Parts: sequence; C-alpha cells; structure tokens
Amino acid sequence: MTAWFAALCALFPPFLVPAIASFTGTSSRRVVAGQAAGHLMTFILAAATFVFDQNAFLDLALAMAVVNLLMALTLEQWI
Repeated sequence: MTAWFAALCALFPPFLVPAIASFTGTSSRRVVAGQAAGHLMTFILAAATFVFDQNAFLDLALAMAVVNLLMALTLEQWI
C-alpha cells in the first residue's frame, strides 16, 4: 500500500458526510454540503491520479474544480 492509496482511502469517509448531507436540510445547507463534497471529490481524483498513474484523473479533477467554483458563484446569487 502506497501513501497515495492510503490518502485516497482516508478521503472517502470525509467525502460521504457532506455527500449525504447534501440530500437533507434547507437549500442553503444543501448548497454548502454540495460544495464541500465537490472539493473533497477534487482531492480524491487528484490522489487517484497518483495511485493509478493515469493523467486523465488530474484533468477531470481540474475540470471539476472549475465547475465547482462556477457553480458556487452562480448559486451564491440565488440563495
């Protein structure tokens, strides 16, 4: 087991907490939980890049980070 694989496994439980919380509560709490889950998924994909030695995961992580940022800016105006 490499250190990157350990980091990848350690990031899943913190990801599950906001991912589950994004389905309950008020709309503002769901947005915040969705943003937290999106950021943690970006870290998970970046760690998966090094675990599986696939550069496509890093491209996906960067694209997700940009989309997550744009979604945060857009939803900030509505809520």
